[in-house]
Amino acid sequence: MKMRIPFHTLLSATLALGLTLTCSQSSAENAASDTGPVAAATSQPGAWGVDLGNMDTAVKPSDDFYRYVNGTWQDKTEIPADKTAIGPAYVLQDIALEQMKTLAEEDAADTGEPKGSEGQKIGDWYASLMDEDKLAADGLKPIQPDLERIQAINDRTALADLLADSVGGLGPKLIGPIAEADKKHKRKIIISIVTLGMSLPVRDIYLKDEYAAVRKLYLQHLARVFTLAGMDDADQRAVRVLGLETEIAKVTLPKEETRDPRKVFNPTPAKELSTIAPGIDWSRYLERTGVSAQEIVNVKVKSTVAGIIKLIAEAPLEDWRDYCTYHLIHNVSGALPKPYRDEFFSLFGKVLAGQQEPDPRWKTVLVNMAWKDGSLRDAMGKEFVERYVPAETRPKVREMVDNILKAFDARLAKLEWMTSETRAEARDKLAKTTIKVVYPDYWEDTKGLEVVRGDAIGNLRRGAAFMRQQNLSQLTNYPDKRKFLKPDIEVNAYANPDWNEIVFLAAIIRPPYFDPEAEPVVNYGALGQVIGHEISHLFDDQGRLYDGDGLLRDWWTPKDAQQFEAVASRLAKQMSSYEPLPGKHVNGKLILGESLADVAGIQVAYDAYRLSLHGKELPVVDGFTGDQRFFIGYAQAWRMKPRDAYLDQLLKTDFHPPSNVRPQTVRNIDAWYVAFNVKPGDKLYLKPEDRVQPW
Repeated sequence: MKMRIPFHTLLSATLALGLTLTCSQSSAENAASDTGPVAAATSQPGAWGVDLGNMDTAVKPSDDFYRYVNGTWQDKTEIPADKTAIGPAYVLQDIALEQMKTLAEEDAADTGEPKGSEGQKIGDWYASLMDEDKLAADGLKPIQPDLERIQAINDRTALADLLADSVGGLGPKLIGPIAEADKKHKRKIIISIVTLGMSLPVRDIYLKDEYAAVRKLYLQHLARVFTLAGMDDADQRAVRVLGLETEIAKVTLPKEETRDPRKVFNPTPAKELSTIAPGIDWSRYLERTGVSAQEIVNVKVKSTVAGIIKLIAEAPLEDWRDYCTYHLIHNVSGALPKPYRDEFFSLFGKVLAGQQEPDPRWKTVLVNMAWKDGSLRDAMGKEFVERYVPAETRPKVREMVDNILKAFDARLAKLEWMTSETRAEARDKLAKTTIKVVYPDYWEDTKGLEVVRGDAIGNLRRGAAFMRQQNLSQLTNYPDKRKFLKPDIEVNAYANPDWNEIVFLAAIIRPPYFDPEAEPVVNYGALGQVIGHEISHLFDDQGRLYDGDGLLRDWWTPKDAQQFEAVASRLAKQMSSYEPLPGKHVNGKLILGESLADVAGIQVAYDAYRLSLHGKELPVVDGFTGDQRFFIGYAQAWRMKPRDAYLDQLLKTDFHPPSNVRPQTVRNIDAWYVAFNVKPGDKLYLKPEDRVQPW
C-alpha cells in the first residue's frame, strides 16, 4: 500500500512542477502523452482561478475569444524540442506521468515485493524496459524465432496462420476478431471483425499527391529499419512494404465514413465470411484466434475486410514477408536497442508530428505500459489513486456531475422542438445513465500474468496473450461494468454508449479543470463543461442512436430525427469554416460528435452554474462579472499551442476539434453575447437563427 499524500501538499507540488513541465501526444505510438521542460508553459492561477497575465485584452472577445483569454500565453509560450504541443491537458499528463514514475521506481527498487504481486509486476516490467544495457545486448534475439517464421512463409495458409496468431501476439494487427458489446442484445458480447494494417497515421499520406515528400521519407525510414535488422535489399523491401500498405489504404474507408454506429454493426452468419471475403479458410483463421464456433459475427466494414483478404490471397508473398517483418519490429520497438527507437522517432515523431527531440526513456516506457501494452493499466491506476488522489475529490466531483445532470434534464424537459414521445425516451435514457468518477469500484486484477525482470520482449509477449485472453473471456463471462475502459492516469473523460455511462478519470480532476481553491464558477466553466460535454455525447449524432440500455434502437420520431440532423449539419458547416493552418480546414463531419458535445456542454454547465446561485448574482471581481468568469474559465482550459505537422495530423485523424479552436464555440451560446456585449459586425457574431443550439 502506497502512502497517500495530503491534498494541500500535492497541489503545491504539482503546481510548482507544472511551471516546468509539458506534455505531448506520443508520436510513434499515438497512444498517450509525454513530458519535458518548457519556459512559461503554465503559471499560477489568480485568486479566483484564472491567470489574468495570460489574457490579451487588446483583442475584443467578440472578435477572437481564444486570443482574448489566451493570447499572451500563446505568444510567450514556446514548444519544447521534445514536444508536439503544449497546453493545460498536456501539463497535467506530465504531472500524472511524473507521479507514476515515482511509483514505478519504488516498485522496481523494492526487490522484496512478493512474486506475483502487482508491485512486483510493475517494478519488474519497468526495470526490464529501463535496462538499456540488457536491451542492447539482446538486440533482435528475443524475436528471432518470429523473424524466422516470417521468412519461412511459402504459401497462403502459412501467411493466414501467422496473421491469425498475431492477433494475440506481437506481429502485425491486420484482421482482428475481437469481443465487443452486441449492440442489439442486452448483456451480450459478439465477435467483431476489425481491420487495421497501415503504419502511417493518415490514410491520405498514402493516396494524395501533397504527401509525396512524406512517402519518400517513409521509404527511407523503412530501408533504414531493414538495414538495422541486417537484411539485404533494404530499398526494395521498403518499396514492397509501402506498396502493400498503399493497397490497404485504398480499401480502408476515411474515418468520417465510419462514425455512424449503424454502418459498422453488421451481424453476419460466420459461415458467410467465405462468400463476403473469399481468400482464406475462415474456420481455420477464427479457430487460431480463439473465437471458433461463432454462429454470428459483426463484420464492421465488409468492403474493407473483403479488400484486405483479397490482398492476403493475391499479393506477392515476398511483399507480405517484408510487411510482417517491419510490423513486428515496429510493434516491439519500445523494447529494442536505442538505434531502433531513434529510427522510429525520426519518422513518427520528427517528420509526422514535428517533435524535434525524443522523449525521456522513462516516459516512453510508462506510456507503453499504461496505454499500448495495457496489461498493467489497472494495477498502475490503483497505485496512482492510492498515493495521489485525495479522498474528498470523488464526492466533490460527483456533486458537480449531479448538478449538471439535473440541468441537462431540465433542458430536455422544456425543449420546444422535441416531441413528447422522443422527450420521454431521452429523459429515461438520462435517468438510466451510469456515472463513474475519479476511480473505478472494480479494478481488473493481473492474476495469470507473468512478468520476468530482464525479459522485456517476453513481458510484451505474455502481456499481449494476457490481454487477448481477457478480451475473449467476455464471451463466457460478461465484463464487470464497474470497471474503467481507460487508464486512470490519463487526463481524460469519456462517454461509453454501449453501457450508457460517462466516466471521469482521476488525472483530469486537477487545475485548471478542477481547482478546490478556485471560485466555483471557474470550475463550472472548465470541468463543468467537460462533464456536460460527456453527458451530451450520449445524445450526439452517434450517441442518440443508442437507448437507455445501451442498445442501437431508433427511439426518435422521424420529425425529431430530421430536425436534429439539420442542426448537426449546420454545426458541421460552421466548424468546417475554421482554418487552423493556411489552406487546412477543420473537417466538420469528422469532428461533428465532439462539436455537438462542446456546444451542449457549455450550455448545460452554464445552466448548472446559474442554478447553483439560487437566483443571486455573483459580484464583479477584477472587472469581470460572474458570467464572464464562467466563459473565461472555459476558454483557459482549452489553450493549446501545437506544431504545424502535429496539427495537420490531428485535422485528419482526431475526432475532436483542435483545442485552440474549441473556445470559439461560445458564439453559439446566447449568454455569451450578453456577458461580453457582442454586437452585429463583430467577427464571431452569429444571428440568433444561425446559432447552433441542439439542446
